Amino acid sequence: MIEARDGTTALTRLGDALCEQDQSYDLLISDVQMPGHTGLDIASELKRGAWPTPILLITAFGSAEVHAEAARLGATMLDKPLDLDALTDAVQHLLS
Repeated sequence: MIEARDGTTALTRLGDALCEQDQSYDLLISDVQMPGHTGLDIASELKRGAWPTPILLITAFGSAEVHAEAARLGATMLDKPLDLDALTDAVQHLLS
C-alpha cells in the first residue's frame, strides 16, 4: 500500500513503484482536490505511462467537466459524500 498526503508525494511514490518491477497494485484511490497535483493529474500521468492499475477518483466537486475528464483518463469517479455501498460496488467492479 502507498499512502500520500498530497499529489506531489503520490506521484513520486508511484513513480518509484513503477521503477521497482516487482511492485504491483490492485487499485489506486485518490481524491481529486489535493495540494501539488490533483487526482486528475495523477490519472493523466499514469495513463501516459501505461499504468495498468484501475483508478478510483473521489471528489466533492463533481462537475460534469470533472467527470468527463476522469472518464477520458479511464478513471472511475465517485462524489462525496460517499455512499459506502457505492464505494464497495465500485471497488469490487474495478477489482473484478
